[in-house]
Amino acid sequence: MPERLRPAPRSRPPERAEPSRAHRDGRVRRGHAHPRRPLRLDLDLRRGCARSRATGRAVVARGAARADAVYLPFPAASAADFQTFGRAIGISGASVTIPHKVSMLDYVDEADPVARRIGAINTISVEDRRWIGANTDAGGFLEPLRDCMALAGVRAAVLGAGGAARAVTVALASSGCSTRLHARNREQARQVAALASIEVGPWPPEPGSWDLLVNCTPIGMHPRVDETPIPADQITGRCVYDLVYNPPGTRLLREAAAVGCQTIGGLEMLAAQARDQFQRWTGRTPRAGVMREAALTRFAEFARNENHVVR
Repeated sequence: MPERLRPAPRSRPPERAEPSRAHRDGRVRRGHAHPRRPLRLDLDLRRGCARSRATGRAVVARGAARADAVYLPFPAASAADFQTFGRAIGISGASVTIPHKVSMLDYVDEADPVARRIGAINTISVEDRRWIGANTDAGGFLEPLRDCMALAGVRAAVLGAGGAARAVTVALASSGCSTRLHARNREQARQVAALASIEVGPWPPEPGSWDLLVNCTPIGMHPRVDETPIPADQITGRCVYDLVYNPPGTRLLREAAAVGCQTIGGLEMLAAQARDQFQRWTGRTPRAGVMREAALTRFAEFARNENHVVR
């Protein structure tokens, strides 16, 4: 296996499992995967996202705990590199993480309409050896939001113009929101706004100009937990949704709650999109709350050991 595609080492070796009946009977040769076992690959690259990747893997792996499957991290040099490797070993699904969500769209056999409109995928399913691309970020974002407020006619301000903003702006515009995108990089903001046919607003958004504020920037993410994308005195809307999930309660959310806003944390979106991925791969619905529990457990591990790095 090329070095760049070698699975990251585990922090401690797994306990030895009892051999399956197939192994005991000699139907599966030592060193070969079970022919019925689907292989899940997590496509990632950037070391700076170690905690994010580890938490995402924990969330999906917890859902797959009772499935005949494995879910492993495989860093890749590029989308083309991963396609060559993935097709060679015969994967049955993959999570796609930054920075490959956009480029991987060109290496699947087909993609659903939502992924095409967003211009990025985060999920690959395999059907009859065909790679099917999907984007579960949009649906995962909307699921907790719809429990919070009716969206038709809501004035939404989206902060940031990265990959997350692509999914969020398309999701909001498709739900009948009057959406504006706000980012420091105006040119990048215009490119993302064009995907959803929405306007670009000033940075930061003007107080009183929004009902729903969505933070799609990394501002406030661990370890810079004291930062916030907008000052507390400019929080004037009804609901604030922060896609940052580490920490689960960001400064932005705390200050929004203090002035009476409804708040939604990024952990809810993380769990919702992971449930969708798991259902696409297995055809099964994970137990309610299992994805969220997995993420919280992972955060607790980080809190106990700040120097712990999960590869």
